[in-house]
Amino acid sequence: MRFLLFDLDGTLIVSGGAGTRSLNRAFFELYGIEDALSKVPPPGRTDPEIVRDVFLVFMGREPEPEEYEKIFERYLKYLPHEINNPNYEVLPGVKEFLERAKNEGFALGLATGNIEKGARIKLSPSSLLSYFSFGAYGSDSIKRSELLKIAVERGRKIYGEPEAVYVVGDTPRDVEAAREAGFYSIAVANGFSERNELETASPDFLFSDMHDAMRFFNEGLYLNR
Repeated sequence: MRFLLFDLDGTLIVSGGAGTRSLNRAFFELYGIEDALSKVPPPGRTDPEIVRDVFLVFMGREPEPEEYEKIFERYLKYLPHEINNPNYEVLPGVKEFLERAKNEGFALGLATGNIEKGARIKLSPSSLLSYFSFGAYGSDSIKRSELLKIAVERGRKIYGEPEAVYVVGDTPRDVEAAREAGFYSIAVANGFSERNELETASPDFLFSDMHDAMRFFNEGLYLNR
C-alpha cells in the first residue's frame, strides 16, 4: 500500500487567517506583543516553531515548556471562534483528489505543523477528517521532517510497510521536509507559494492546483516512483 500524507493550511484548506489571528491574540494578551506573526510568517512552519521564533525575534530567547503550554491554551481558546469566518474554504479539487486517492487504494494521513487539537478545529467545518486514518502534528515534533516519520510509523502500525510515501504540501518547506525524511514530495501551487518558488525547491511532482494534481492518478505518475 502507498501512503499519501497531507499538509493542512494552503493544501487542503485556507482558514481565512484564523490561526494567525488566534496566535496574535494569545501573544498580545500574555506578553503584550502586537501582531507577533508579522515577523514570523507561518507557512511551512510547525506551530511550536512559530512560537519559538516569535520568542526569539521579540524576546531574544526560546520559550520555556510551560510558556508553550500557555500560548497554545490561549490559542485554542480563540481558534473555534476565529475559524467561523467567511474566508474559510476547502480548496478546489481537494475532495475529488481525496476520494480518488481512497478509491485507488492509498492510505491517507495528515502530516501538519498544526498542533493536533488545532488541526481538528481547523478541519471541523470541512468534512474532511473522515478521509484520514492516521497522522502526526506539530504537537508531536517541532521539526517537520520528524513528524512526517512519526506519521508513517503510525500508518505502518495500521497498514504495514508502505510501498512508497508521498507528501503533499504547498510550500518549499514541505518539499524540503519530505526530502529530508526520505519520502516523495508533491507540491501544489494553490496555497501560500508561487509555482516558481516551488520549482526552485525541486519537488518530485509539481501541480498548479488539486485539479491539476489529478494527473497523478490519471496518468499513473506514481507507478514510476
